Amino acid sequence: MTQKIHVLADESLGRVKREYVEVERKAEVGEKVLVFEHDHAYANGVKTVDRVEFNGHIYYGNYGRLPYGYYVLEPTDIVHIDENGNGGRYRLVDRKAEVGDYVIITNATATNSKYKKGDTVYAEEVNESGIFNKSVASSTSKCHNPNGYIDESEYAVLEPVESEQSPKNYDDIIANLVKRVAELERREEAQRRLNGVLSQRINAAQCDIETWAQEVEKTKREIKTKEERISDRVFPKIHTYSSEELNGKTLRILVGMDTADGVTAKMVSGIDEETGKIYVLNSEVNVNG
Repeated sequence: MTQKIHVLADESLGRVKREYVEVERKAEVGEKVLVFEHDHAYANGVKTVDRVEFNGHIYYGNYGRLPYGYYVLEPTDIVHIDENGNGGRYRLVDRKAEVGDYVIITNATATNSKYKKGDTVYAEEVNESGIFNKSVASSTSKCHNPNGYIDESEYAVLEPVESEQSPKNYDDIIANLVKRVAELERREEAQRRLNGVLSQRINAAQCDIETWAQEVEKTKREIKTKEERISDRVFPKIHTYSSEELNGKTLRILVGMDTADGVTAKMVSGIDEETGKIYVLNSEVNVNG
């Protein structure tokens, strides 16, 4: 089934006309939608979503609409460029430009007002990282660009889209297939490079986690050693006993506390007044924060 196409101004491309297709799904904030069959006539048509509820109910301006009353308009990679009044259709392609290509500015930086987002520029010369066009050259203290250089991060290449009705011979079909395969290979190589970078970052993060875990274990051992040292300093070696052993004894209660090396030890003990034997009634050791 052929999707219905809408040609709308794309603000992200300097209001260049772009083709959008209707999609039945929950909208997201900032997306364009086509609202239909609303009770208020002014609420119908192409709108921009301001807010979305969990069930897909959207809000735009002073109106709202449930999911069954709108289509999401998803942007395609096809734009309409009015070259010499012809209004041709072009595909946005993310690749390095070649001499003779036209590009569209998607991310204008350091332009010195020579070009802006949405402008089309002819690639007169190219290098490994961008294109050159003398019409955008400038030589000022603010922006020194005497050769008219535009970095590849600032543009997308425009490739003409042939009409579906136009006849194509065998050579044209093969040429288009070769071009598409080359584009897929470029994208695959870029993905491989990205995967390599991500793999390195994941490995580095794993090393950091292992180092952190070792530091935690080392800290735990140091704390245990401190606790044992404090316990030996504060508490004498005392044998265990049962509660029945205390029956009939008269104990003198003592409370002791000491702090050293960031550890506080507290002990409650009872001294048998007849034998002098010490019974630990309660003790605790805390590491100070």
